[in-house]
Amino acid sequence: MSILGVSLPICLPIGETAAELEPYQDNLADKISYMITKAHTAVCYMNESKLVTFNNNKLTLEVPQSCFQMLAQDCTPKLKFIVMLKRDLEKRQNQIYIKIYNLSGLHEVYLDTKTLRVRVVDWMRGFTCGLCGKGDGEMRQDFQTPNQRQVDNAVSFAHSWVVPAKSCKDASDCYMRLESVKLEKQVILHGQASKCFSVEPVLRCLPGCDAVRTTIVDVGYHCLPADSNVSRGQLSTIYEKSIDIREKAVAHLACRFLLTVTVQGQFLTQSVQTTEHAADCKQIRQPADWLDRCLATKHSLSQRGAPHNIHPDSLSLVLLEKSAGYRIKIKRKLKV
Repeated sequence: MSILGVSLPICLPIGETAAELEPYQDNLADKISYMITKAHTAVCYMNESKLVTFNNNKLTLEVPQSCFQMLAQDCTPKLKFIVMLKRDLEKRQNQIYIKIYNLSGLHEVYLDTKTLRVRVVDWMRGFTCGLCGKGDGEMRQDFQTPNQRQVDNAVSFAHSWVVPAKSCKDASDCYMRLESVKLEKQVILHGQASKCFSVEPVLRCLPGCDAVRTTIVDVGYHCLPADSNVSRGQLSTIYEKSIDIREKAVAHLACRFLLTVTVQGQFLTQSVQTTEHAADCKQIRQPADWLDRCLATKHSLSQRGAPHNIHPDSLSLVLLEKSAGYRIKIKRKLKV
């Protein structure tokens, strides 16, 4: 039985909404209307690394550092709202950042120090996508990626909704992108030596960046004859291919800039990261003391004590001799 489109009987969330009902204490009709509206919303919860989707699927996430993820959005052509999430563990004391675009169809976004809650109105069920899922009651269909592929594990599903950066020097500090990865071992498939590429995108650091935190994910691979040539154009369509085997892959969760320097013939590499436009680095004392925070990509310095200005693209580096070590001053030329 239903009245005004509301199925009866209905369970009203009286206990959990007592504080929210305070503004309606003098108006019983408004109070009932609010409770009915809330009872018919789809809700998604996130508490630290635990997520409960609109369909009440419970999963544990490994959240990439400093990258926005699509938490929930209207997946109709109208795109009435988008909610994105970013957790920054290193620079801003574990704060969570929320972006909300256009509130039509979005009933509530609640955030405190540990809990995030998103509610969408009843008529948005089945028309949402993102980490919170579709809200259509089909729990088996919750792990759907942006390209409509169904994946089997929560980590691959969560990573597929990362909003990638465009370059390793992107101001968003994400430094990651989703890409197809090649299986490192050779596979014999149908009696033929084969090389395999993931049809489910894997989160990887951008070129010029180094992974500092990783996780293992289970992904599907499509295999080709080992002697076949695979062009970049063919790889761009690999996500449309069928899955031949499933294997483990390494996904990146946090990245830093990779700086390469040669000092007195010694080849040294260290991960460094900063968002400042200029940075003075600590002395380099051979062989182990290294730069603390610098903004750089791969460069070489070859002669002790000789000033250098090696700037093929976006960085100027000056090498200065100072006591027993070196002091490197790096200035970034802002260049798009």
